[in-house]
Amino acid sequence: MTILGVCVNVQVTAGDLAGVSNSVASLAVRKVTRLIANLAPQYVKFPSTVPARSMTVRDFYAIAAFPGVLGAVDCTHVPIQSPGGNHAELFRNRKGYFSINVQAVASADLTFTNVVSRWHGSLDLLTMPTS
Repeated sequence: MTILGVCVNVQVTAGDLAGVSNSVASLAVRKVTRLIANLAPQYVKFPSTVPARSMTVRDFYAIAAFPGVLGAVDCTHVPIQSPGGNHAELFRNRKGYFSINVQAVASADLTFTNVVSRWHGSLDLLTMPTS
């Protein structure tokens, strides 16, 4: 799971707050991250039926009178520690720090309908693959 590299700050903070070693905090962060990832298919769903899509379009229209919207998309760089190795520089973004690109789509009620977190930081968001 690539996203585990993102958890370094969470791991250190959690370890400090709980008074446990870095290795114990690392195991806890890994277990919790896996549990959350396993729940994603149950909770992160893009509207796939015509009625669900119609309702989403209506909900967005009610907010800003913007027609035909199925989701609000945003992307961000999530900082990680250098993964090391021959390909580490692929993760260095244009701002100079190591990161993973994360793209999220949300519905009108602020529910995530899609999350992609697999692209290295040097990949330009404008040229990010769609799948």
